[in-house]
Amino acid sequence: MSRKANLWKVSESEHVLFMTLPENADPGADSGAAPETDPGALFEEAGRLISDYMEPVLSRGNEKYPPKDHMRTFLTAVLVLERSPDRFDKSYLFSLRGFSQGRIIVVDLPSKKVYTSPAAKDVAAFFRQAL
Repeated sequence: MSRKANLWKVSESEHVLFMTLPENADPGADSGAAPETDPGALFEEAGRLISDYMEPVLSRGNEKYPPKDHMRTFLTAVLVLERSPDRFDKSYLFSLRGFSQGRIIVVDLPSKKVYTSPAAKDVAAFFRQAL
């Protein structure tokens, strides 16, 4: 007869959303530009997708909290743009149920540069190699 003791169990996941700015978009476009060609609007949309869709649906499964063994969910938006949206971090039950963290990665194809939010610094090298 044997007993199996589970002393520590955690689950982690990562969800990546890829968004591109059309080639004909003007990086200096003002807020009156069409949303699909305005970099600012695309950044705002990425932020909304992280906070309004990715976190509640993918991190929590539309529940109030993530599953019991949830430790961490990375919510990553990969954008081909020039500036970063606001930071997104959320903890559940004072981090007893883990946390979700938004990471932003900006890829500038013409200059072959990658920019990241502070939360995404650990994956920046991977994206630089991909260029």
